Amino acid sequence: PTPVLHSRRPYAGVDFRVVQPPRRPHSGIWFMLLASENQEKEPSALPQIPKRFLRIKDGRMRIGVVLKYLGMKLKLGSESEV
Repeated sequence: PTPVLHSRRPYAGVDFRVVQPPRRPHSGIWFMLLASENQEKEPSALPQIPKRFLRIKDGRMRIGVVLKYLGMKLKLGSESEV
């Protein structure tokens, strides 16, 4: 049975209850990627990649893999430029 968190009768003839939603597995890590606004001063400005949000489903993934992906998307020489 679903555990009831709260139950009351605010109006005559109306009954409702609030229940806990089912537990979901860990949804990973989300990044929001935005190009810097002050890039106009820099000669090697980076473009805004088309998808601003990046979701990593496996929270144990190494950051080097994420940097490599971003370097590839930004067409950089290596991930150390990210």
